[in-house]
Amino acid sequence: MFSKAIKGMVIGLALMGFGSTLYAEESVSVAGNASVLSNYIWRGVPQNGNNTSFSGGLDFTFAAMPGLTLGNWNAVASGAHETDYYAIYEMESGLSFGLTMYSYDWKSFGTDADGKNIGTQNEVFVGYGMDAISATLYLVLPDASTKGAGEKADESIMLNWIEIGYSTAALGYDVGITYGGGTYNHEWLGGAGIAPETSGIITLSMSKAINDQASASFNKTQVVQQTDKTDRLHNEFWMSVDYSF
Repeated sequence: MFSKAIKGMVIGLALMGFGSTLYAEESVSVAGNASVLSNYIWRGVPQNGNNTSFSGGLDFTFAAMPGLTLGNWNAVASGAHETDYYAIYEMESGLSFGLTMYSYDWKSFGTDADGKNIGTQNEVFVGYGMDAISATLYLVLPDASTKGAGEKADESIMLNWIEIGYSTAALGYDVGITYGGGTYNHEWLGGAGIAPETSGIITLSMSKAINDQASASFNKTQVVQQTDKTDRLHNEFWMSVDYSF
């Protein structure tokens, strides 16, 4: 899975994780995760008003379809409950691709009377990972976008985000560096009819296992590119405690 995924001090206690096998034949398995974050940051943009956030999700895998994962992820966001649904297919070659549907407050997927998308944002992605290096391209196709340029919020426009990462182990920690950049930014997220502006960030991360299920992470984001319209992006530090099995 790729990360989705900045200010304040963590109040870090793991909630709980879920993990079980649905059938004795192990034809379908489900694993879970839960986290407490000092701040929920997604592509350089605070999602919960720079406040502590909680998140958790479930992943389903299938013996009959190796490489396929269907999942659900939930988080506390500013004034809303975020619920995401995704499908990922990972190949032995390291290539992966999939779809994520972002939803808020359990609003139904669909369109309103004017044909505008409501409650959701649909995103496709393709990635490749080899040893410690990974790269992923995310796209919101024009007909799936809830934001756009000009007077019409759903005017045809494609949005993009790319992440390139490197991770390794050092001194008992898992450390990584990720560059993320594209047309997802604060102004685009903040209102309809605002033309997307390019932004770029570098995130440094360090995590340490607490036990077989729990770990703690420390993260720092450095803004490397932003226009006048994206001046709400800041260099941020945040932490989290994660639990899964």
